[in-house]
Amino acid sequence: MATESERLTQIETRLALEDLNTNFCFFLDHGHIYKLLELFTETANYSHGTRTSIGRAEIAKVFTRRSEGGPRTARHLYSGLQLQ
Repeated sequence: MATESERLTQIETRLALEDLNTNFCFFLDHGHIYKLLELFTETANYSHGTRTSIGRAEIAKVFTRRSEGGPRTARHLYSGLQLQ
């Protein structure tokens, strides 16, 4: 059985991951590319489909290219967050 401290840590971790997902979707959907990039470390690996970008600089290219085509409407939703 988890201690109270362990349960609190689990709750804090879950909330932080939910915030991360929420911010990622919001920043992406609203064109806040620089705020979006702040969610990644300098050495992050980001993969989507067959594309893999390594490091914040490569990730920046993906999202700035995405926004170069002019305004676009997209709304990302997520559900069923499962932590193991």
